[in-house]
Amino acid sequence: MLGHRNASFFWSRDKRMSGFTSSDLGFSKILAQTRARTLDYKDSPLIESLAKYLTDNDQDALEPVLLNKDHSLRQKEKKQLGKVITEEADNYTHAIFQWIAEKIELGDIGEFIIAGGGCEPLKDTILPYLREKLPVPPGRDRPGIFLHGGIQVPDELMIPPNQDKKRFADVFGLWSEDLIPSLK
Repeated sequence: MLGHRNASFFWSRDKRMSGFTSSDLGFSKILAQTRARTLDYKDSPLIESLAKYLTDNDQDALEPVLLNKDHSLRQKEKKQLGKVITEEADNYTHAIFQWIAEKIELGDIGEFIIAGGGCEPLKDTILPYLREKLPVPPGRDRPGIFLHGGIQVPDELMIPPNQDKKRFADVFGLWSEDLIPSLK
């Protein structure tokens, strides 16, 4: 689970949970490092813009947080902010990869479930890394990697319309009866 405050991983072997590890490597690390290297943007709009920028690779997602009023200065600010976010996302994913390498014996994993608000913006980096590192289980043509654990967050949870329901898949999965449905 790549959450806002920390990152946690569960993994399985032979359809049984076989390990868990957690760290303080939450998505907020990108936010803090971006703020440290740029203007004093407010956390709430910055985290939303940052996630949209990383998910969609769309510089216009940064518009709501820009502070300059002048058009040419806004364009420079947007370009600089995008560059910093990209660099900090790279630093963050390298820290995640290092942590995974230190804490998890990837060669002994049958299925790896990744979920949480931080995984969607970083999936294009994290999923290829896991595909390269994880073994292909017998009878399959690819590693067992499940984005959001295959969990569908029900509409009755009334997630605000401006929030991506996938951000809540990890928490919902932990507290529902179908805790890791692919493993049952």
